[in-house]
Amino acid sequence: MKVALIDDERPVLETTESVLLHYFNDLEIQKAGSVTEGVELLKSYQPDLLFLDVEMQDGTGFDLLTRVLEIKM
Repeated sequence: MKVALIDDERPVLETTESVLLHYFNDLEIQKAGSVTEGVELLKSYQPDLLFLDVEMQDGTGFDLLTRVLEIKM
């Protein structure tokens, strides 16, 4: 299963990845640290599951979702 983690706090990304891999070692995980990086990640990676921060430096998780919904996948 492909998983995307999008959060601007590096420790949160690392902890979330560590916990997920502890319980589900067959996950394929990609990470992004901003709304802008997250949009690009979602376009290219097309994950099955998304863990998304609400407040980030360059916008919100809702901003990201709005931008992704405008992309034709």
